[in-house]
Amino acid sequence: MPANYHFLHEEENVKVKVPQKGEYMKFVSAHSFKTGSKKIVFVENHWQSSSFIEGQLVQRNFFGIAEKQLGKKIIGRMRITIKKTSRSKETVSLIDVWATPEKEGKYKLVFEKDEAGKLQFSFYEI
Repeated sequence: MPANYHFLHEEENVKVKVPQKGEYMKFVSAHSFKTGSKKIVFVENHWQSSSFIEGQLVQRNFFGIAEKQLGKKIIGRMRITIKKTSRSKETVSLIDVWATPEKEGKYKLVFEKDEAGKLQFSFYEI
């Protein structure tokens, strides 16, 4: 059974630092997958970084960047989605960033915990 996805938020003009190439930052070739609602999604080539933040797995995907941009700050359109895996029932936060180099940064993303200790994604003006 495929994973289920829940859209949280999308924001334009977010300034974000792209991780450097390494063990937790790798290139992912184009591929497709099926969602829990049986929809087939096609994903273009991108760079992917995974890490645990406040005890939750966060996967960041960077689209439209060149290898020379790794380790540097970029401006992009950011979409946050929560994925519930089908096998382990693990919750993964997906942060997708599409580079928009002609734009100027207006926001930054901050990881915070709410009163219940749950990971939250807040956007603040810069």
